[in-house]
Amino acid sequence: MNNDVDDMPSAIAELRSLDAELHVLEELTAASDSMFVTYQGEIDRSSSCLLTVDLGVQQVDIEVFSPEDEVSAADKYTKLETDKEAPGIIYLLARAGSLKDLRFAYPNYSSDISKFVEWLTETING
Repeated sequence: MNNDVDDMPSAIAELRSLDAELHVLEELTAASDSMFVTYQGEIDRSSSCLLTVDLGVQQVDIEVFSPEDEVSAADKYTKLETDKEAPGIIYLLARAGSLKDLRFAYPNYSSDISKFVEWLTETING
């Protein structure tokens, strides 16, 4: 984490105060690595993957497109982004060799915030 804070004791005191009021650490711990991922089809190096992330229900849906359908994938992504009205929905068009590669390349979409929660716990609890 970035420790370039001018007044670290004040920053830690503010984090503790916010956590006492909002129970942020408890909420983040509960949400850590809790995104449910669904997908159909086989993900391979030549596939395009359209990810739909719904933060409200903590779910990532992955639609896999073959290389022949790459243009369709791009068109669908563009339409979804253009027509998006609901907050908390994120779209991403990506290519990766496997689900593991997707999670590595885009960790924020698999919601593995465990390292951040670990740092925050150590910071707040001393």
